[in-house]
Amino acid sequence: MVQLVQKFTGLLAHTRAHVRVLYYSARCYIKVFDKIYQGF
Repeated sequence: MVQLVQKFTGLLAHTRAHVRVLYYSARCYIKVFDKIYQGF
Protein backbone atom coordinates (compact mmCIF):
# COMPACT_ATOMS: atom_id res chain seq x y z
CA MET A 1 0.00 0.00 0.00
CA VAL A 2 2.80 2.44 0.91
CA GLN A 3 4.56 1.65 -2.38
CA LEU A 4 1.39 2.49 -4.29
CA VAL A 5 1.09 5.86 -2.53
CA GLN A 6 4.76 6.65 -3.19
CA LYS A 7 4.32 5.72 -6.84
CA PHE A 8 1.27 7.93 -7.10
CA THR A 9 2.91 10.97 -5.45
CA GLY A 10 6.00 10.50 -7.64
CA LEU A 11 3.82 10.38 -10.75
CA LEU A 12 1.90 13.45 -9.59
CA ALA A 13 5.11 15.44 -9.01
CA HIS A 14 6.45 14.34 -12.40
CA THR A 15 3.22 15.34 -14.14
CA ARG A 16 3.21 18.75 -12.42
CA ALA A 17 6.79 19.40 -13.53
CA HIS A 18 5.88 18.31 -17.07
CA VAL A 19 2.87 20.64 -17.14
CA ARG A 20 5.02 23.53 -15.91
CA VAL A 21 7.56 22.93 -18.70
CA LEU A 22 4.78 22.77 -21.30
CA TYR A 23 3.27 25.96 -19.91
CA TYR A 24 6.52 27.91 -20.09
CA SER A 25 7.39 26.67 -23.59
CA ALA A 26 3.87 27.59 -24.76
CA ARG A 27 4.32 31.10 -23.35
CA CYS A 28 7.65 31.45 -25.17
CA TYR A 29 6.05 30.31 -28.44
CA ILE A 30 3.21 32.80 -27.98
CA LYS A 31 5.72 35.63 -27.44
CA VAL A 32 7.65 34.66 -30.57
CA PHE A 33 4.51 34.39 -32.70
CA ASP A 34 3.31 37.72 -31.33
CA LYS A 35 6.58 39.39 -32.41
CA ILE A 36 6.38 37.80 -35.87
CA TYR A 37 2.73 38.82 -36.24
CA GLN A 38 3.47 42.43 -35.26
CA GLY A 39 6.52 42.45 -37.55
CA PHE A 40 4.42 41.87 -40.66
